[in-house]
Amino acid sequence: MWAGCGVVGACLLTLIMHWLNWRTAYGAMLAVALLGLLVASHFGGSLTHGSGYLTYYLPMLERQPSGANADVQPVAPAGGAAGESAFAAWVLPVMSAKCVACHGPDKVKGGLRLDSYDAILKEPKFGPVVVPGHAAASELVRRLELSPSHEHFMPPGGKSPVTDDEIALVRRWIDAGAPEHQTAAELKLPHQPGKP
Repeated sequence: MWAGCGVVGACLLTLIMHWLNWRTAYGAMLAVALLGLLVASHFGGSLTHGSGYLTYYLPMLERQPSGANADVQPVAPAGGAAGESAFAAWVLPVMSAKCVACHGPDKVKGGLRLDSYDAILKEPKFGPVVVPGHAAASELVRRLELSPSHEHFMPPGGKSPVTDDEIALVRRWIDAGAPEHQTAAELKLPHQPGKP
């Protein structure tokens, strides 16, 4: 905000210098206004697109081999390590890989965070994201299952979509009551996605 206010002030001073025909001062103020604009633009971009928006898609910093599914992250096996909760083994890896870039600590689009159990169960302004025990009534599942051409499809912008198996894991967890600490075995859930 202050960077934007500084740009407005620098532009006004630049305009005054131009009207007064002070060429040297005008050139200096024009340079200051341009520098301020660059700084304010960077802060604005970080606010709307996340902190790594400038370098995230640079080819030389590509995190994985290129390909159609280059940014698809494998989901931890259902049930995870012995004693690991279904949430930690099933849901959190999917959210971390596919959702947290826009709905995490660095960027909170729509007032929604999906980087922790409490954040997922917290009800934002538009209604509950997860309805424990009812995956079909959960906005999270609805958004993930929309057609990629739909304006509300998640994740947007050509990012790697959540796979059918990952959606199945999230659905099973929600239908089981969306618990935080129970393991897949305690919930009597199947151990592999796509299997009855």
